[in-house]
Parts: sequence; C-alpha cells; structure tokens
Amino acid sequence: MKKAIKAISFSLVLSLVFGLFTWYSENYSFTERYAESNSKYRNIYDMPEDTVDIIFFSTSIYRAILPSYLYLLNGNTSFNLFVDQMPVSLIKPILEHFLVEKQSPKLIVVDLSFAQRDPDIINQLHVRYTIEGLPFNIRYKILKDILPYYENAPKIQSVDVFSYLFPALYEHNNYSNAVLGGKSYDSNTEINFMGNYKDLYWGAKKFASVPALNDYSPSPISDNALEILDELLDYAKTQELELLFTMLPKTGIKGSGGKIDKTEMQQNKWLYDYVTNKGFTVLNLFADGYLDETGINPEKDFADERHLNMKGSAKFTYWLATYLNENYEIKDHRDDDEYFDWLEMGFDFYEVCESHNLILNLDLD
Repeated sequence: MKKAIKAISFSLVLSLVFGLFTWYSENYSFTERYAESNSKYRNIYDMPEDTVDIIFFSTSIYRAILPSYLYLLNGNTSFNLFVDQMPVSLIKPILEHFLVEKQSPKLIVVDLSFAQRDPDIINQLHVRYTIEGLPFNIRYKILKDILPYYENAPKIQSVDVFSYLFPALYEHNNYSNAVLGGKSYDSNTEINFMGNYKDLYWGAKKFASVPALNDYSPSPISDNALEILDELLDYAKTQELELLFTMLPKTGIKGSGGKIDKTEMQQNKWLYDYVTNKGFTVLNLFADGYLDETGINPEKDFADERHLNMKGSAKFTYWLATYLNENYEIKDHRDDDEYFDWLEMGFDFYEVCESHNLILNLDLD
C-alpha cells in the first residue's frame, strides 16, 4: 500500500513538474522576438471564429500592408500573421495545424521574398522566433513537418526537437545567440489585434530606383527550397485555398545604399515564372509601370532598401484594396455591428497616421 502511495505521489509530482516546465516553455523565452510571436498568435487565436477574411504571411510583409487601413477602405478584415524573417516552410504547417481550428480565411497572401532562401540561408533562430509563441501541441506538430528540411541546412545549429519544444533548454546555453542575436521588440507598440504597429518607419531614405525583374535572366532556387514551395502550392490546391503571391519592392541589399543582388533578382525572376506557370497569381511589384500604378516613390517611400516606410505602405495598401475589390468577392463588413471593433481600431489607426502628418485617402476610385 505504501509503495502504491509513493508511486502515485511520485507520478503526481512528476506530472506537476512536467506541466510547469511546459507552461514555462510556452510563456517565457530569452528571445526578445518571442514577445512578437506570442502576441500575434495568441491574439488571432483568441479572436472570434471565422472573422478574418485575409491572412498575410511571410517575412517583413507588415512593412507593406496596413490591415486597419485596408478595413477602412473596403471592409475586409485581415491580419499580418508574420514574424520577423519568418521561413516559408512554416506557412503550410501553420495553416494546417493552427489556423484551421479558428479561422477560414477567404484569401491567403504570401510574399515570395524568402522562398529562395529557405532553408539554405535561414538559420534556426528564425524558426524559433516564429514557433515559440505557439501552443505546445501545435508547436510539436509543426516541428514534425518542417525539421526534415533543416537536417542538412548549413546554418541550422540544431534539429533537436526537444530543444525546440522546450526553448529554455536551448537558450540557457545560447544566451548571446538568443538575446543578442534578436531585435528589441516592445509589445506596447502594437496598436490592435489586426497586427498593426504604430510609431515605426515614419522616416524615409532616398533611393534612385527599383530594379525591373524582366531585366534579369531566371536562375533556379535550390532543390530543398523548391520542395518547400511545392508543398505549399500543392496544399493550397488540395485544400482549395485562395493563394495570392506578392513580390514586394526592394531597392537593393539592406545597408548597401541601393546595391542590387543580381543572384536574388535572377531567382526572383525564376520564382515569378515558376509560380505563375503553376496557375497562381503573383503581384510582381518589380515590374515596369508598377510605380505609376501604386504611386510609390523610391526617393520618399522607403524606410530602407528592403522595406517601405509608412507612406509607402499606405500607397501600396490603397492599391491592393482596389485590386482586391476588382478580383475577389470578399464581404464588406463595415455595416456589420459585430465588426464594430474593427472600425473603431481602424479610425484609431487613422488618427495615429494623422498625428504623423500622413492623411490616409479613404475614397477608393
């Protein structure tokens, strides 16, 4: 009897310790960008079911898309479900294991910027930045899907599933990589549950031009990167998902003053041709004439070589709202009482922009 009681007590203590350790791993991380991941995924998971029409994915897409402004323009609800330098390999498993539980987006928009770099250049911290904010069970499912791609990738330091599930184990011995390698993130800069940010990227850097994609000959991406992309494309077709791709404008290598990465442009050209031949639409913002359509000015509308500033983002969002109205049937929720929070937050965002002398145009052509 005593042995049984001891065994039961030991099991209870062990379960408690494991539970606390799991909670700790889900709610705490040395990685500063964990706050970003945690905030986004917890916010969208807590939103009412099937209330998000459009999901924006991939690295740095938040620098070009303003969900609150988009809602004011056409009443489409959207969410920037990015994390800084988010690997493309994570998009499909996040859709499959996470969003399917709560949201059924009418459109998924993915920027192709990093498709040629994953998993050959993306390092293991970028995987951690994204998944550390996810619930433990979902994190496990995602890891099972993606880690085979990274087993032979040059910059992945570890494919130990246990350390991804319990990040504190990894970060305890890798403090400089986890903390010093990440950017500072202040969750107080988040303006609302749509994934918008305020007080960021109001300045401008002057650049001469944006390179035209058609000036470059196509060069294929790696077999590993192609396998990841094909899996996403096949999943979208199998699940009958509306998938729209973008190639957001860039003026060159970050910090270079506008120097062009020829290999990147050649691979972008190959990606554009490949994805369009697969039957998907790619909004090629490196194409001749797009500057006239969007009104984006390389001398005024970029925060750096890789990202638009707020003025540039507002111009692109306005152009995108027009494109969505012309090509998709997504409901306008502005007259729906249950979406009042979206309208209220939209006008909060408008006032933030107004305080920075950015007056948003609310009249679509």
